[in-house]
Amino acid sequence: MEQMEQALEHDQVVEAVIHQNSEVPTGYVSLNMLDEGQKRVYVTDVKEPEQQILKEAGVPVTVADVPKQNTILTTLLPVLYRRTDNLLLL
Repeated sequence: MEQMEQALEHDQVVEAVIHQNSEVPTGYVSLNMLDEGQKRVYVTDVKEPEQQILKEAGVPVTVADVPKQNTILTTLLPVLYRRTDNLLLL
């Protein structure tokens, strides 16, 4: 968070993308910097404080979609794996 504030004070941030974890409100902020490429800052609350700080600095903010679990990987695949595992034991 301190790195982000310093970069904002020195007008080094061009754009920010807020990525929420599935355990909201945690996540990270991707900062597109002028000279240093992209930096990632992990935060405990991606909602109001970070967005407010970025907007006050005049930095465009985008909020990315929260990643969702793939039901095929979390439901169907384990069932299929158990069935094939049982067949191998026979």
